[in-house]
Amino acid sequence: MPTFAITGCSSGIGLDLVKTLADRGDKVYALVRQKAGSQSGTDELSQVQGDVTIIEGIDVSSDDVGAALAASPLADVPIDCLINNAGISGSG
Repeated sequence: MPTFAITGCSSGIGLDLVKTLADRGDKVYALVRQKAGSQSGTDELSQVQGDVTIIEGIDVSSDDVGAALAASPLADVPIDCLINNAGISGSG
């Protein structure tokens, strides 16, 4: 099965992608700033069943994201598909 790395997995589309891919048997690396969803404040990600590795402290808007990824369990893992789902919402 393919190996996926998905950013922005603590809620919304990212969380749903993790659930869907893990449910079908894929290996998923869920990259998040923190496990608790930004809107709900709850950690739904840790409840996902399947082959999911959660990597906290990954902020794609940070200049240090490369160093954070290099120091993570993902550093030497071949990835078949990267889904860059991370984003922010706000008014203005």
